[in-house]
Amino acid sequence: MTDTGAVGAREFGSARLEMRPLADADAPLYARIYGDAELMRFVAAPLSGAALQRSFNAALESTRARNFRGRYWRMVERAGGQ
Repeated sequence: MTDTGAVGAREFGSARLEMRPLADADAPLYARIYGDAELMRFVAAPLSGAALQRSFNAALESTRARNFRGRYWRMVERAGGQ
């Protein structure tokens, strides 16, 4: 397991998938997901600009908080995973 900056949260996974807490490097992916009207059509209005940045910052803060408010995770398929 690897420490990712989230208090008490560590990476975990299987032979095929890796789960890790949201990190600064995930900003582009977060923007693609939460800014996409088609993906968000059943969730909420898509975000853009300052609202998107505020949302990402809040997700990072929540993930890193000492007092558990919620965790945001990124799932990644491992190379060669079946």
